[in-house]
Amino acid sequence: SSPFGPSVAIGVGGLRGGGAWGAMLLVQEKPKPQLPDGLVELRQLREQELLGLHHLDRSSAELSEALAREEDPVLREAVEDNRRARAAKEARLREIDEWVRQITTARASLEREPPPGAAAPDPLGGDDDGLSL
Repeated sequence: SSPFGPSVAIGVGGLRGGGAWGAMLLVQEKPKPQLPDGLVELRQLREQELLGLHHLDRSSAELSEALAREEDPVLREAVEDNRRARAAKEARLREIDEWVRQITTARASLEREPPPGAAAPDPLGGDDDGLSL
């Protein structure tokens, strides 16, 4: 484990000066952005993801139409790239929705009234030993 966060080792190699060479590179993974705690920001982020899905769907439809006319490996790969990007955006939307659910559940639990039969707090802050002045 790297002190700088998650990393991936990538093997590289080739021919140089008539001989083979190889090396391992350590590449830092881009950290996953944290979701904000504000519901407004989460709604905005969700809208951005939905807009991205719309653009991906439109792009995929155009690529599929072109592939229907003529097979092209580059276009086929672009369709697959869009499919993977769509799956990632759908996963991000589920993550956002889950975070919103957790925040709203936590807020609701803080705003609940005390259960029936529970003693109401003393507005004067005194203890409940039966004595009063």
